[in-house]
Amino acid sequence: MDRYVVFACISFIAFALIPAAAAQPSGAVTGRVTNGETGRPLPSVNVIVESTGDGAQPRGTSTGPQGRFAVDGLAPGRYVVRARFVGFASRSREVEVSAAESVGVRFALAPRTVGLDAVEVTAAPTVSETAEQLRKADIQEANPRDGGELLRTMSGVSAVRRGPVGLDPVVRGLRSGQVGVYVDGMRTFPAGPARMDSPLSHTGPSTMQSIEVAKGPYALTWGGGQLSAIRVETNDLFNVARGERLSGQLQTGYDSNFGSYDVTGTVSGRSDAFAYRVDGAYRTGNDYETGDGTSVPADFLNRELRAKVGYKLGDNQRLTAGGGYQRQDDVDYPGRLLNAQFFKTGRARASGTSTPRAPAWCVRWRQRRMATRPCTR
Repeated sequence: MDRYVVFACISFIAFALIPAAAAQPSGAVTGRVTNGETGRPLPSVNVIVESTGDGAQPRGTSTGPQGRFAVDGLAPGRYVVRARFVGFASRSREVEVSAAESVGVRFALAPRTVGLDAVEVTAAPTVSETAEQLRKADIQEANPRDGGELLRTMSGVSAVRRGPVGLDPVVRGLRSGQVGVYVDGMRTFPAGPARMDSPLSHTGPSTMQSIEVAKGPYALTWGGGQLSAIRVETNDLFNVARGERLSGQLQTGYDSNFGSYDVTGTVSGRSDAFAYRVDGAYRTGNDYETGDGTSVPADFLNRELRAKVGYKLGDNQRLTAGGGYQRQDDVDYPGRLLNAQFFKTGRARASGTSTPRAPAWCVRWRQRRMATRPCTR
């Protein structure tokens, strides 16, 4: 009989302790996200809380109308809090969460605007206009369907959808003939009837090395008859490591939202003075349905091949030649009377560049300061 009494006591104590353990107090992370330039609250910012120790699943939320957020139910420990928002640089902070306590975190996100090395001025001392630029790393990170989508990441620049493979660029409200578009130094124009194709739709994003936008009268230094301009440079020949005579890369992807897929490939090589590069792309898309079941015409087939060769005459002199060919078939243009049965576009270019050597005092000055901008006295 005694052992039954002992068993009953042990069972009672165990069941009494289980709720107490389950009710162990947890912590929380609260805070606010604001615009680093204006100080105003930023709503709809993605906030993610990740544990640095036990490998628990990340917790996430978004900020409210006043930029505030709260993530509760966190076990005591160290966490990394990240704030991400389109058009702003991401920020993160490591915090220590204690039981039954709330940790406050504030983020001031800086807009992704013009960097110092992307600012250019005209020769007149009283007039200056900025030129904003996206480099190769920015383009790869964005992973766009077409080159026009990249424009929406820049301040003062937008794009209007024009068919499934192109966006019509808009710079400070200017469109069509008011905005010049240059690819490898050559101005391009729409080719279809009623300007149905965008001038950027004939250059695939996988072949782009950089995109630069000049806003305002500064664009006239690139060419006449334009109030703003966009300049695209295709992949650089001499960014391959010296002595790497053959290298290649193949990428593929599928977009389930639009029912489209693409395959891109690159072959390149470089000796001491000679370099070559070949880029190819195959992309196709299909009609898709919106959330309410509406069918959107979005068929297209795109094939592109570009090649470049170059020779370095010296440290500051280069000769380059290149060309490209692209064909688009059966491109749907919703809302227009016509679709494009096919587009054929070709481009060729030969050029030579010579950069003057910097004086010795300039080289020493830049080495001491690890500077990349031009020397000034």
